Amino acid sequence: MSDQQLPEPAPPSWLLRLYVNGASPHSVAAIENVQRICDEDLGGRVDLQVLDIRAEPEQVLRDNVYVAPTLVRRWPEPVRRLVGDLCDADRVRQALEIQAAHSQGPVAGG
Repeated sequence: MSDQQLPEPAPPSWLLRLYVNGASPHSVAAIENVQRICDEDLGGRVDLQVLDIRAEPEQVLRDNVYVAPTLVRRWPEPVRRLVGDLCDADRVRQALEIQAAHSQGPVAGG
């Protein structure tokens, strides 16, 4: 007999790629907002990759990115893309389906 326990299953993880255009104001705002959403809603369960479209042309082509900023959810599948203004946190959460994956259930009223 062995006293070893099975390892805990890995928590669900997310793979997000945020394509930006250098340090433009839209890019900086997108990075800050997406990072905040990752920290608040997906803390510890997300790999956020920030890629400059000018520095990563091959990856841009592989992910079919045509405009920046673009946020690509690679995992969980299906792949999703959110293009343009990423300052509306609720819009980003909805597009990524974070609320469905991170639902807290109904709130009791009194």
